[in-house]
Formats: sequence, C-alpha cells, structure tokens
Amino acid sequence: MTEERRIILEMLKNGEVTVDDAAQLLDAVGETGDNAADSAPTYKGAKPKRLVIQQFVGEERKINMRLPFALVKLGLKLGAKFSAGKTLTIDGVEASIMEDIDLKQLISELDNGEIALPHTIMDVKDDAESVLIVIE
Repeated sequence: MTEERRIILEMLKNGEVTVDDAAQLLDAVGETGDNAADSAPTYKGAKPKRLVIQQFVGEERKINMRLPFALVKLGLKLGAKFSAGKTLTIDGVEASIMEDIDLKQLISELDNGEIALPHTIMDVKDDAESVLIVIE
C-alpha cells in the first residue's frame, strides 16, 4: 500500500473525511509504486479512457496528470497534420517529427481493443527521479 493510500484510509478511520471524499481521494492518487504495474490486471478488448503521466522525485510525486483519451487522440491527429514533413533539431541532431509512428494503426489498435490495457508507454527511472506514462 502506498503512503498516500494509508494516509487517506487513516483520515477516513478518524472521521476526518467522508466515505465519498475518501473514494475520490483514492481515485485521484491511483496506484503508485514499483509493483503497481505488475500487480494491476490487464484488460484486452477494453477501450482506453485516459493517458496518465506521473513524475516522481525520490518518493514525492511532482506530476500526476490524467488526460481523457479522446483529447489525446485529437492531439495526436492535429500533431500529425501539422508536423508532416517537418524536422526537429535536438542537441544538433535533426529528425523528422513523428517519422516512425503510424498513428492510424496505433489509434485503430487502441480503439479496437487490440492492445491490452493498462499499456505502459514509458517507464524511466534513475537514482533521483522517474517518469511513468501509461494508457489505461
């Protein structure tokens, strides 16, 4: 159990929050921790509901962003339209934007339930911080 969940349950036990408030708080903090993705069930055939982006510095969560997947799809489509044929230079290296990404195929696979959810897009960790991006 994460520290956030333990605190919320203690608040509920002590009468500091209502059951409804505790449920909303638990939904807001979601599952975190190293084994959360391993222990979470996967669902093939489910349609994605949201994109979750979390950043941790040490044990402290700095970013906990949850975007509706419909908004993400719109952003991907607009990004593909406006970035077609354009390049981006980072640290002197030039690359085509979205060159190797087949957005139509990715969105089709997600919409048709061909990708089991939750689906981890990125899970990067170093000594000081970590970033997790998941479609759920």
